Amino acid sequence: ELFADDQHHLSPYGHKLVRHQIRNIIQWFGKIPNDPALGSWLGGDRCTSWFADGVAPFEIIDGGKMVQWDEIKRKWALEIEGRGLVFEYVHEGSNSAPLNLQFMTKTPNMRNPLSSWYPSAIVKIAEDETVLEQAKDCAFTPKYVRPEREFLFFNSESDCFEEQGGWTFVEGLQKKLGLRNFHITEISYAGMLQPGRNLVFVHPVGARNNKFRMTATIVCEACGRLGWTEV
Repeated sequence: ELFADDQHHLSPYGHKLVRHQIRNIIQWFGKIPNDPALGSWLGGDRCTSWFADGVAPFEIIDGGKMVQWDEIKRKWALEIEGRGLVFEYVHEGSNSAPLNLQFMTKTPNMRNPLSSWYPSAIVKIAEDETVLEQAKDCAFTPKYVRPEREFLFFNSESDCFEEQGGWTFVEGLQKKLGLRNFHITEISYAGMLQPGRNLVFVHPVGARNNKFRMTATIVCEACGRLGWTEV
């Protein structure tokens, strides 16, 4: 009753309930002043979605293209080419901050990850071009994926992953099993941003019918200071 048929979006009744509860919280704790004080909230957060307009908050350097993949519903995504996406993200905070990616998912057979429409990805956040190039070389070395969950395994020919460190695996599936057969977004931790310039390399793993489709970035410095990585 609270959710639409996809069990992801709120139903009209769900929206009314949320509105009612927010109103109750405001009434319980007092009215918002006419001139509310604004603060950094431990560094704050910056959540940017280009799902509706195709405008990303960073510079695409290589390997990605912003496309309107659903022209009827006017949905946009940053599609990642086979050799990986590189984008430059400038983190304006004074502390490190977890980066989470939002991306499209759909798995017709929810118990079979290999039926997913979209690939998974590995992510490396580099501080300069030298580290970035080393990450690219590493991503293209021999590797294999365990079919049942697609976690990346490394053999003796590709131990550069362990040597470099700092790699994060982003599984291209819904975390909630019951939602996997719906065509909706998921959010996953992708690594830590440092203050200033960051080069983010996102490399798809596993062949699928569709490219990896990113729809938003969530950067939460406050989360990092509180010891959280996932949002």
